[in-house]
Amino acid sequence: MRIAAGGHDLHVLKRCYAAGNLRKCRLIHSHVDPWFVGQCRLAHQRGGPRWVHTYHTLYFPSDWGGSLEDWQREVNDCLLGIAHEADVCISVSKWLQSLLKKEHGIETLYVPNGVDVTSCESARPAGSAGRLPTEGFALFVGSAAAIKNPMDFVDLAHRFSHVPFVMAGSGLSSAELHSTLGSGFPRNLTALGALPHGAVLDAIAACRVFVLTSHSEGLPTVLMEAMALGKTVVASDCPGAAEVIGGPECGYTYRRGSGEALADVFREAWTDPSKGEVARERAYDVYDWRVVAPQLDEIYRSLLA
Repeated sequence: MRIAAGGHDLHVLKRCYAAGNLRKCRLIHSHVDPWFVGQCRLAHQRGGPRWVHTYHTLYFPSDWGGSLEDWQREVNDCLLGIAHEADVCISVSKWLQSLLKKEHGIETLYVPNGVDVTSCESARPAGSAGRLPTEGFALFVGSAAAIKNPMDFVDLAHRFSHVPFVMAGSGLSSAELHSTLGSGFPRNLTALGALPHGAVLDAIAACRVFVLTSHSEGLPTVLMEAMALGKTVVASDCPGAAEVIGGPECGYTYRRGSGEALADVFREAWTDPSKGEVARERAYDVYDWRVVAPQLDEIYRSLLA
């Protein structure tokens, strides 16, 4: 179902998922939206369905220039003050599970995000022909948001001027980056802007090394996809990315905020991109939806028994 984020469609959606209608369900599963979490709580308090909530991450002031916007504080207040009342709470990452217990006293089960490896298997390296360098290239997929830290990837392109670099994501078109960087736009950088998911997978399939420079991540699905496609990956040592990679045998991590550390790791990965097969095995063993979904099914069965 396709719902517009506003107007009549949003009004209808909220009416359908209000507490009165949720009470007709046997089980409800919330994630982030404060309004929906509140409706789940009301339905649950009124003797309605069993309730599962999944925590993906929190908003941390240190990731957002030292302060949060009102909507971010609202989400945090909801997640920490209301969502923990669910019958079962889930964390998608082990680092978040530990943080929630240690700092907020919230007990959760660990069930990771999943990746659709069948979609990854359908990716075609030639799918974006004409838009990508013809030889191996380094790829960044994210957005222009500061938390995704795309400028470290741009700096990396300057450092390795002999290597083709490609960026994809919202706010990362050639026109937008030329407007931001001016003469500082690297000649070896191709900026594609936002792409459909299938085209993103095609680009990942075609790249030589996948680079994630985020300051913070919950549990990045795009990194799982790159690993499922057998790519050698480079990522910052933020907890979510480091957890997905799992260890040095599956990919490379570097110290956040250090351009030198990123350059050193990238040089090694570019010279010997041989960790992709072990990365693929980890993605299939841990993050394949065919592995993750049965874990959710078991939680649902236990609540409905």
